[in-house]
Amino acid sequence: RLSSPPAARRPAAIPAILLLIAGLAGGGDHFLAAAAAGREGGGAASPGETSDVFRPFTANSYWNTPIPPDAPIDSNSALYIADAQNRAVSKAFLGLTGAPGASQKYAAPVYWSKPADTPYAITPLRWGKPIQVRIPAGAAPQAGSDRALWIFDLPGRQVVQLWRATYFSNTNTWSADSTSRYVIDSDGLDRRAGSNNQRNFGHRGIPPHIQLVRLEEVRTGAIERRLACYWHATGRPSASTPWYYWPMVGYERNKGGVVPEGIVLRIKPTVDLEARGLARTALVIARALQKYGCIIGDNAGGKSNRVKLERNIDGWRDLDPALTRRALKGLPWDDWEFIKGGYDPR
Repeated sequence: RLSSPPAARRPAAIPAILLLIAGLAGGGDHFLAAAAAGREGGGAASPGETSDVFRPFTANSYWNTPIPPDAPIDSNSALYIADAQNRAVSKAFLGLTGAPGASQKYAAPVYWSKPADTPYAITPLRWGKPIQVRIPAGAAPQAGSDRALWIFDLPGRQVVQLWRATYFSNTNTWSADSTSRYVIDSDGLDRRAGSNNQRNFGHRGIPPHIQLVRLEEVRTGAIERRLACYWHATGRPSASTPWYYWPMVGYERNKGGVVPEGIVLRIKPTVDLEARGLARTALVIARALQKYGCIIGDNAGGKSNRVKLERNIDGWRDLDPALTRRALKGLPWDDWEFIKGGYDPR
């Protein structure tokens, strides 16, 4: 569904017909709206949906709750910001993986399942649990070594991620090194983090869709949930600091950094985003990073800190020709702060 956000939060006005054309130009990775992508049944929105765009989990989910302006700041925030400012290990701004003009190897391929799509039983080779998930024909994982795949299986009421996924055409089967699965109508927490649904698990507590920015969300003018950031190297500054914070349930080891996983980074509430000269799509992303923040949920695998975009280079380019991986460069690290580790804003 295409709809306009409130005027106070709207980037540069974009005529609805141009948005529709932009969405249709995006290619096969993303079906324009969830209704067209398999949200059968119609009627009232299910828990976790908004009137503008599909949003998993209940409205009071940790992932869907804004960070208050007066949220407590972590005692190590200055140390973590200094880590971001160290040009030997990090660039001077938060990058956008998968933006036009940048490599697409690690952009996030997103697929929406329909009831007619084949359900595949997948037992992970390394981590996770056996699952059954509908995967559309022709689905293709990332081209990079992670070979990750994101699936909104709306008929199954679940969001799934496969890591190092492989399709075998001769047997019409899928395999994956790891699986993650979160129930759409749940609170979105991993079952080990106190979820109200014991079927939720995976990626050390980060649900699949939190890991990326969807084109559909940016097109509507607002991202109403928390994001995940990929840090150049996670770790901890001292033996008295945890390796990771709730709601995460684990961490990636031996990365040699100082920022624990699970801690939330945000743009300071006092920063005037409209005055920073951001591209209109970058402004939508920046507003979400200021309102909800991003959880440090993984390592970036290089000398930069990043947010990952959905794989749809034509769709992003058509929506905003000014969008590049450097689109947030107008927000230096002095504009950011870390919220107290383990803080729950609900």
